[in-house]
Amino acid sequence: MKILFLGASNTDCDHCFSEDNLGYGYVKMVHDLLQTAQKNIPSKISLSAADCSLQIHAGHSGTPSSLPKGVCTSTIIINGGTDGFTFPRIYRKWEQNWKGTAFDAVFILGGINEVGALMDSGMDETSHRELLQHSADALSSLLASLSVSGCPQIFVLEPFLFDTPEYLKSWMETLEEVREMIRQTVASHRGNILSVSDLSSNSEFPVHFDRITKSVLPAFFSLRTDSGFHATPDHMSADISRIQTVQNSFCRVHLLPTQPLLDDAVQKAEISEITKDGIHLAQEGHRVLAEMIVNLIDTMNTARRIANVNNC
Repeated sequence: MKILFLGASNTDCDHCFSEDNLGYGYVKMVHDLLQTAQKNIPSKISLSAADCSLQIHAGHSGTPSSLPKGVCTSTIIINGGTDGFTFPRIYRKWEQNWKGTAFDAVFILGGINEVGALMDSGMDETSHRELLQHSADALSSLLASLSVSGCPQIFVLEPFLFDTPEYLKSWMETLEEVREMIRQTVASHRGNILSVSDLSSNSEFPVHFDRITKSVLPAFFSLRTDSGFHATPDHMSADISRIQTVQNSFCRVHLLPTQPLLDDAVQKAEISEITKDGIHLAQEGHRVLAEMIVNLIDTMNTARRIANVNNC
């Protein structure tokens, strides 16, 4: 699999200054959790080259030093976060660096810098609305461009804040405005708004994703190659309309609520373990996000294995 993470400071986490270019936050943790999990998978169910951007046998004791930076077993991870970015700049970075690249999944964590800009600028109501609209347009363009590139799964993570320190309590109303803008934009792309129970590791998560796993994904992966969609010799009877139906059914946008998960983590630990300053995550907060994302990736990997079995 090939996965891209886009966002601002909580995604960036000094990745340009880390040896593996993954940073020191949840993106790095996702990489490490996937690598650990893959080492524990028996080699008899290792993913094939058709499934992965890079294949390493599951029984391998470690990632070879000759592999490119940012690579974990059977998965390529790219940290595309940049501190301070709003949605327009996130979209511009995508256009400049990866437009047209076929990722298996893209995760987007943005919106918090819109909140900061709205709170700190002292702009009037008209300028306030214009900034929100500009960001909505940029997010919409990003989602459209990702879909055109062939990315089958796009995950938009809602921005979060904590009410410590005290001054951040006055930001909450604006945070909700930005969240609503994101929700409406995702909905305009026929996106799914997931619930907290969908993201629980104890749930059969999520129901609609499970439906796709059992029905649409096997058909999708039987038709999709690195060069795009085509009817293989085994599927010569598949016509264009079927391929388009599979493609349109599979390209999904999901909105992930992060605040309830992080608030729950605060109830179980000291808030200083979850956030450094009410805006940026501490290590335990990054871990909460990373585990949620790994659950999602594991679901996608399961779908790929189902597709392989059906194609044998």
